[in-house]
Amino acid sequence: MATDDRPVAPARADDVDLYTIGADVPDGEAVLLVTEIDSPDGVFVGQWSDEETVSRIFDGDVYIRLRRAQADTVDAHLILAHDGQLLPIMRVQEVADWAEQLRPAAAAIMTLHADLESGGRCKAYVDIAVAPD
Repeated sequence: MATDDRPVAPARADDVDLYTIGADVPDGEAVLLVTEIDSPDGVFVGQWSDEETVSRIFDGDVYIRLRRAQADTVDAHLILAHDGQLLPIMRVQEVADWAEQLRPAAAAIMTLHADLESGGRCKAYVDIAVAPD
């Protein structure tokens, strides 16, 4: 599906601050579509989604699958939709602070994907010759 064919959703009031979810996962399992990350005020926002939406695989979408592990912890999987596939990026298990743990990787993968798709040079990169020890 070409980018122009992707449905454009209207601005929705059901955005969720991902830091506030913790282990409060509906029905024990849930899927979130990451909609905004690392803006100047450091937000990490998503929308509740479902497996049917995830199966449509729009390139560049980043999903988080949550499964309640214990009463106060979850297992969380960070997934990137790319080239018609769902690519696992990171997984954390039995944690309460999954949003804090996944946010850096989600920000990096979203930025990298956008930079690569634009055909330009990646904005942030590490020169291995001068990387810190």
